[in-house]
Amino acid sequence: MDQKRLELDQEKAQTTAVLEAQRIASQNEQAQAKNDLAEAKAIIDAGALSVRAYITHGVLSGEACQKVEKSVLDELVVTDSIPNRCPKNCKKTRQVSVSTLFGEAIRRVTNEESVSSLFV
Repeated sequence: MDQKRLELDQEKAQTTAVLEAQRIASQNEQAQAKNDLAEAKAIIDAGALSVRAYITHGVLSGEACQKVEKSVLDELVVTDSIPNRCPKNCKKTRQVSVSTLFGEAIRRVTNEESVSSLFV
């Protein structure tokens, strides 16, 4: 019985740690996004004709999509490494697929081939 309880306590602790890490990541992303949008405006104010942003794993939590739509960004490009949370009416957000790249990287690792040559 004690072993079962210990396992349940460990599982609860792991789940709590994962949820806390997700919460912190979300807060960090929100703070970073605010800074990035402010920097985009500063770039436009300095005379740039357009500003585009690229994110590998675009969590886009909360009202991030709406903030991008209202921002000076011309476009925000995110990969499909996680599901896209932006509604279809978000015209400034575009998602690109990385599945072919990931698949090829996995194939090369399995066959002990170079992965770095994918990025040159």
